[in-house]
Amino acid sequence: MTLLGTGLLVVADAALGIWLGSIVFFSFIGAPTTFDVLGDDAGQVVNAIFPKYYQFGLGLGVVAFGAAVVGNAMDAFDGIVVAALALVGVAFTGYARWVLIRRWRRRATTRSPSITCNRSS
Repeated sequence: MTLLGTGLLVVADAALGIWLGSIVFFSFIGAPTTFDVLGDDAGQVVNAIFPKYYQFGLGLGVVAFGAAVVGNAMDAFDGIVVAALALVGVAFTGYARWVLIRRWRRRATTRSPSITCNRSS
């Protein structure tokens, strides 16, 4: 494997690892701790974080996808599976970012203000 191929593999692995780590951290540490400390007001904080959280995931997914595609094209490593998984992850994250958040905001106008997102899409 060439130095460039190794670099692409490291970039793809790092992007996927950071993405997965952020998902695990937010789901099991960040959000629960925020709710423990702030109680009902935590909904506003978490909802303000969501758009940035999804943008971060989209960026990492695109980087992983790009590195895997280029690495596969160079025959540096078998990047088809990595590229496919990254693309699936990007699709789900994009759905959450641009579809689910809008639904939450629409519902928030008819419900309690504690579930609103304060950021525009």
